[in-house]
Amino acid sequence: MLMKKKVSSVFQFLATLATLAVIVALGSTNPAAAEDVTTWDDLVAKANSLTSGQHELTVTGNLTLDEQAKPLVVSEGAELTLKGAGTITGSNLPAVEVKSGGKLNLAGPSFTKTQFTVNGDLNFSAGSIHDSDPAGPVIFVNGGTFTMSDTADFSKNTTPEKKVANATTPEGVDIQKLAPITVYNGTATINGGTIKANQGLQKGGALGVWGSKEKPASLIIKDGEFAENSVQHSRLNGFGGAFFSENANVNISGGNIHHNFTERGGALFAANSTLTVNGVNLHDNQASHEYGGQGGALYLDRSKTQISGGTFKNNSALGNDYSFHANGPGGAIYADGGNITINGGSFTGNTAGSSGGAIAFGGKAEATINAAYFSENKSAGFYGGGAIYNDSSTKLTINNALVRKIPLRI
Repeated sequence: MLMKKKVSSVFQFLATLATLAVIVALGSTNPAAAEDVTTWDDLVAKANSLTSGQHELTVTGNLTLDEQAKPLVVSEGAELTLKGAGTITGSNLPAVEVKSGGKLNLAGPSFTKTQFTVNGDLNFSAGSIHDSDPAGPVIFVNGGTFTMSDTADFSKNTTPEKKVANATTPEGVDIQKLAPITVYNGTATINGGTIKANQGLQKGGALGVWGSKEKPASLIIKDGEFAENSVQHSRLNGFGGAFFSENANVNISGGNIHHNFTERGGALFAANSTLTVNGVNLHDNQASHEYGGQGGALYLDRSKTQISGGTFKNNSALGNDYSFHANGPGGAIYADGGNITINGGSFTGNTAGSSGGAIAFGGKAEATINAAYFSENKSAGFYGGGAIYNDSSTKLTINNALVRKIPLRI
């Protein structure tokens, strides 16, 4: 009996050693206890020494980095979570890099005047990224993913025209494809948080996604507030007051998008993209300029669009164009070509300077309206279309519609 017990104990000991060997080889799946960091050099040293697996660091106090400071690098296989209520202030140069296969979770600290380069995954759930104005994007996602949720705040960030004209950072950024959050051939998912008062260079006041025909980029908006973002260029028209997409799949199923503005697409400009809208609240966005704005909420450029629900209210496309070009068409939506299907949604109180108080179809657009509610929209210009304007080169089909005149009250 004693011999059997000893043999059993030996086997248990060997089994435990084997399990420990596997854990060491593969990396622990549980994060190590969070360590406090109080200086940027300390944060960089600890982050750059991480092996594969999950790790946590807590940022306390005020961390600063100058132009000679080394960047924080999250390597392949490592997952780093930054917690704490500390602040990190940079010099508007690249400060954080997430390698392909690496993951960075921002869950507390505040960042200002910093640039992020993301080839892996960036998950932003708490804290803030604010008041940064580098010569390029604040967050540059190159083939990776960006996810924003919960109480995360991205606000008052800009891509200054003069800075970008002299030099663009980080490496790989195209000046023609540039927004405060810039995504190339990757995915941006917004599940919550606040994106507010950001200003883009020309395309995308807050966020822009660029893909290719072979590999479209993705923008998914499920929740969050997107307000007071804009594109304001000294010489050129702006595209997409809050969002810009080109060769991308865009899905908007929630969120409150309001008071954004630029010349083309007060809230969103979608070029050669696939756009699905359902459940979002788009209100008080504006496409306005001295020479005329187009698409108070959405500008659809040769895109395939399906709208199945949502609220479009008090958006406007206004301007003053004496050259007889399009002067404020599409108070809520302007479509230049493409294919548009509307299966639901509410369009109320939208205003156009020239045509289509709610929607204007131009170019060679092909549109079908199966269901929607239009009320109190207004076209103030010569071409009319209080609710809908359909240009001579477009095709519009309306099914099962009730159009009625409301008597004027005197």
